[in-house]
Amino acid sequence: MTAEAPRVVHVSPGRVRVKVPHAKHNPAVTHAIHERLAAAPGISHVETNLLTGSILILFEAAEVAWEDVMPGVAEALGAVLPGLEEEVIAGLLHPSADGSGSSSPLAHQITGLFGGLDRQLGSASGGTVDLRVLLPLSLFFLGMGRLVMAETAAFPSWSDLLWFSFGTFVALNPAQVTATK
Repeated sequence: MTAEAPRVVHVSPGRVRVKVPHAKHNPAVTHAIHERLAAAPGISHVETNLLTGSILILFEAAEVAWEDVMPGVAEALGAVLPGLEEEVIAGLLHPSADGSGSSSPLAHQITGLFGGLDRQLGSASGGTVDLRVLLPLSLFFLGMGRLVMAETAAFPSWSDLLWFSFGTFVALNPAQVTATK
């Protein structure tokens, strides 16, 4: 693989991060990749990072799999990146063997379980609540309850829950947190 070849660095349901070294510090390439990927079928959102050459691709995992989106991504990258054929790019866009882009069958089952739970929760609440909000909120209230009910403040237990709720919220909602900066 050449130094300029794109590679998948992370895959999870509905989300893929691809590193494209040729896009790093190259606004024309980054913009062209963003425009082509945003127009590709099955892709709902694209974020490009000019400083790192990282591209975040979001798609509706319930309706489409990465394997279905990948040909459009390969076509878009092949049209923009010089000297790389679409077929070569498609071969490079498989999750890496180091574990960053692939996971065990158990991890897939757990992810599927929580994904189904999240969809049911969203459906039952009319789309107003999902696990990205409910989980940290629950941990926050558990921490506050432990703090209020404790005769003496057990520093690690309630504070750990509060910090974990904050960290979980930030990790699960990065676009909302970074948009406020």
